[in-house]
Amino acid sequence: MFIGNLLSSAWRSRRRRCRRVSILLVAISGLYMIMKLDGWDRFVDALFWWLDLMVVVWVLFALMVYILEPLVMHRLFHDFALQEKHRAFALATRLHVIALCVSAFTIAAGVLGSLGSLP
Repeated sequence: MFIGNLLSSAWRSRRRRCRRVSILLVAISGLYMIMKLDGWDRFVDALFWWLDLMVVVWVLFALMVYILEPLVMHRLFHDFALQEKHRAFALATRLHVIALCVSAFTIAAGVLGSLGSLP
């Protein structure tokens, strides 16, 4: 049991590090593309609403991963999960499904928008 806990903890730590690095790489690559293409004016143009949506989704994910999860959510959710395991799992599943749907919509809007297929 002890070895299983150590392996699980190490796996969670690596996964957490990968999430943080991935979010940082997305920010760096996005800023690079905007600066290289001099696309700052697109943020005020209504035709590029999908670009604003991509930034909003990134900010929400970064806020969750870098600030809310380690400082607030981990402790609150851990306490909730200890009291009501099934409801905690259902809530976590629902929140992840919502995040997945918003992300999928944003990806589709970004791809279609960059191809000029959106009004």
